Amino acid sequence: MKSYKKVLGLLGILSLLFLAACGSNEASEPAADNNNQANQNNDVAQDGDGNEATHGMVGAMENFQVGDTFVATVPIELSLLYRELPEHLWSDDQLIVQMMRERNNVNFAGNTTAVLIDDFHTQRQLLIASGNAPEVMPVMYGQYVAQFVPGGAMLPISEYWHHMPHFQHYVTQWGLWDDIEWLRQADGHIYHLPGIQEDVALRFTVSLRYDILRDLGLEVPDTWDEIRDVLREVAEAFPGTFPYQERWTMDSTLNTSARTFGVRFGWGMGNGLILNHDTLEYEFITQIDGLRDFTEYWHSLVAEGLLNPESMTWDEPGREAFVNGESFMVGSFWQDAPLFYADMQANIDAGMTPGAFGLEGAEILTLPVPNGPTGKVGIARLNNGLILNNSIREREDFIAILQFIDWLYYSEEGREFAIWGIEGETFEIVDGRRQLLPGFREISWGGQTDESYDRMNDLGFNQNVFTATHGGSQELTVSIVSDNLRDLHISNSGRIPHPVNPNPPFNELEQEQAGIIAGQLTDMVNVGVRQFIIGQRDFSEWDNFIAEVNASGVERLVELANGALSRHLDN
Repeated sequence: MKSYKKVLGLLGILSLLFLAACGSNEASEPAADNNNQANQNNDVAQDGDGNEATHGMVGAMENFQVGDTFVATVPIELSLLYRELPEHLWSDDQLIVQMMRERNNVNFAGNTTAVLIDDFHTQRQLLIASGNAPEVMPVMYGQYVAQFVPGGAMLPISEYWHHMPHFQHYVTQWGLWDDIEWLRQADGHIYHLPGIQEDVALRFTVSLRYDILRDLGLEVPDTWDEIRDVLREVAEAFPGTFPYQERWTMDSTLNTSARTFGVRFGWGMGNGLILNHDTLEYEFITQIDGLRDFTEYWHSLVAEGLLNPESMTWDEPGREAFVNGESFMVGSFWQDAPLFYADMQANIDAGMTPGAFGLEGAEILTLPVPNGPTGKVGIARLNNGLILNNSIREREDFIAILQFIDWLYYSEEGREFAIWGIEGETFEIVDGRRQLLPGFREISWGGQTDESYDRMNDLGFNQNVFTATHGGSQELTVSIVSDNLRDLHISNSGRIPHPVNPNPPFNELEQEQAGIIAGQLTDMVNVGVRQFIIGQRDFSEWDNFIAEVNASGVERLVELANGALSRHLDN
């Protein structure tokens, strides 16, 4: 029997969620909720009601500073909410868990609630609502935070991050304090510890067959318009095919491309509100002209037979088409190319008859996010992070827990450990680069053979649970990939981060009202835009569509959002 807990079943109707995405280059001094004072025995702070609270220093390191390795002075037991992938399940015996217990004196074994990714957000809500949430909850995106504020389940981390020297150091060094400030909720506190990135990270984009591009004498496309031109040439050279077949019901690529048109869609649509940083007022996406340009662009790909319209409804078939030689381009995660190659080779070895684009000699090129009308826009430098259960501030080892979280998620040493393990035990430095040691080399990792990636994931490393954003510094982010992907990430890093788009700081009543309205509106937009893209609705109906959406509560939603923001800024 496994020693960890599995969460099963749905227990209730869940509230609607809001999306917050952040990104900025400007920096200011860190903000603190109060000026807490610490001494050797305990830490005196203000609790959420303004009352003095005493927090234990048991197990904490004295004078914990940037560059220090955290080692608890007494053993610490922590409970964890672990997001499982089907191919990489939790085990108390994972090497990373053993190493944290032996190296840092912190133990998660026997205290972990493991939930598969498909049910993760739902089960986290249920655990928090029931009062049974673990103490450490990673893989938390900003859009899921506000709903938990009224219940008091989360630690207001901004009261205590003065105990987190690495967090403060890198947020300051990378100019992220202004972005962090947008995470404040209506009560004035920040609850979300975000993943932080030194540069504009590349996450989801598109990959294409470079061998075919080269054989046709075509240049590598840099914009969405150039991608359409390339697809036209490829379709002409390979008649009867869809050169472009997508994945993830197109939510990924519609998300990344929408930002380059100045709007939000797909995974990034959230509540549909976009903050105008010039006026400091929210607008709903149907009030922004770029939505039609965005929709017309994607419709043109379908109308010209360049994009398979089935992409709107499927996930894996789009990926399979690419690795089977049935398409020229596909949506991808930036590190997918080695996995595509492995699947292509497996198909060749199995004697599969490939599609029109063939498999022999295939060369895959992953592109930086193509440019759109708004220019070279990249994703935010704040990403998924974690929240902490408010109950931990009653523990006698509260400050030690904060120090450990600070070391693991925000120090370069901790982030390196969560990805690579320990130098001399799992990896070594060869010619200035990390290389896995024998016994850990099994799929492409850091430019090695095609054998190490799965092995390290099985051992608990690089799982986006103990690492917030697959790195932090650019050097560490690119350390696990081959030279061509390293160059790809660096070339993408010069893009302008999409402006921070925070959730409105609604109070509890406003949150409930806005959630109902936004849920209806975003459903209408999601369905309607997709209908226009695949040609189920003609663009002669566009103005009527916008009017229908706006009449369903846009004015009220924007009024609620701007009222909440104005009140928040005044305070």
